[in-house]
Amino acid sequence: MLKGLRNIIKKEIKDLLRDPKILFGMILMPIIIFPVMGLMMGFSMKTAVETAKSARIAIWDSDGGAEAKNLIEYLRNINPNIVILNSSSLNESINVSLELGVSSLIVIPEGFTENISAGLPGVVKSYTIIRSLAFSGIMSGASGERLIEAYSRILTVRIISTRIYDVTPDFVLNPIRASSMTIIKGRVIPISPSIIASVASQTITTPIMLTIMIIFAMQIAATSIAIEKEEKTLETLLSLPVSRFGILAGKLGGTIIIAVLGAAAFMVGYLVYANQIFVSYGEDMPQVSLESIGIGLTPQAFIVLGVVIFMALLSSLALSLSISVFAEDVRSAQTLVGYLYLPLMIPAFMLMMVDLNSLPLPIAIPLYLIPYTYVIQASKDLLLGEYTSSIIGIAYISLFTLAVLYFAARMFATEKILTARLRIFRRKTITPKT
Repeated sequence: MLKGLRNIIKKEIKDLLRDPKILFGMILMPIIIFPVMGLMMGFSMKTAVETAKSARIAIWDSDGGAEAKNLIEYLRNINPNIVILNSSSLNESINVSLELGVSSLIVIPEGFTENISAGLPGVVKSYTIIRSLAFSGIMSGASGERLIEAYSRILTVRIISTRIYDVTPDFVLNPIRASSMTIIKGRVIPISPSIIASVASQTITTPIMLTIMIIFAMQIAATSIAIEKEEKTLETLLSLPVSRFGILAGKLGGTIIIAVLGAAAFMVGYLVYANQIFVSYGEDMPQVSLESIGIGLTPQAFIVLGVVIFMALLSSLALSLSISVFAEDVRSAQTLVGYLYLPLMIPAFMLMMVDLNSLPLPIAIPLYLIPYTYVIQASKDLLLGEYTSSIIGIAYISLFTLAVLYFAARMFATEKILTARLRIFRRKTITPKT
């Protein structure tokens, strides 16, 4: 029953590997993609940690005592990017910190030194300013809180080494208590940044969902021309009493409808998804949602995000349509589109970890040139009410799409639509001996 199975398997393997696109796309591409992505992810993590270490921190000292000065000196030795504020009130300190662009504000209240001298815990207020939902943005903001905890441990060692016994064990273990709060969009929220990070981390799946949706759309569009070529119906289609531009417009019309449906489906699903994101931050405490901490889409931001996603889908569909011109059949069309996965996945994974504007120019410029970078950036910025990246993204993706459509129109206007082929490796032709 299975007679000759081995020979059939060998034949099938040879047939598949004979196509350079299959060889390059399925075997060589993974060898290239994973090292590149690993390099990018490692670089992103390193950048996030370095950004957190060098984060600017503002300090408002309303105590002025010896222990407050010791704390400030310690912070300056650890982080040179310390800014001392001469404010008259807490609100003024917060406003100045927002204007200076610091990542966190440390407030040393009056009575701090007196409490510690009396064997009572000194309270330090830490305000984490979150301007980005990227991992590096939250880490940078929480750096002030971590420095306070580190100084508290140093103070514990000093108390034990000086053999001060007339204090409570609780004071020895926790001589400084950090009261952590978060500032989002100028609003003070009495929640620790770690809780914000837990809620914000739920939005990390958004770039992944966007990437998967775009990949599916590209695969669908890539088969549009390839099926016509494979089934030999392209010649018949071109011979109809319809202009070449009309044929292209018809295919693009279907592409636009798919893009609209895809964008609408994503936005509906995203609304349901966002409403389900919450986390509990303590016993007998209410759950925290995106809306309660000031992270969410306003109606205007919702519309802008929909436009960005629509433009991204339209550009990817038009690009796939143009690339499929060079394919001989459906299989080769899907292989050619597979080469575009890397520039799609790199922005999605990198921008989950770091902000685009925090990257060095040699890394940031290639990302700026990838149109899908703006989609990932917009999906995060709009949650915080930032529209700049979205507006730039819509303009850039529109220009990119127009350039792709111009190329497609030129291809449809000539007979290259029938003869175009893309060969990664040219096969050697053997000239018969005479």
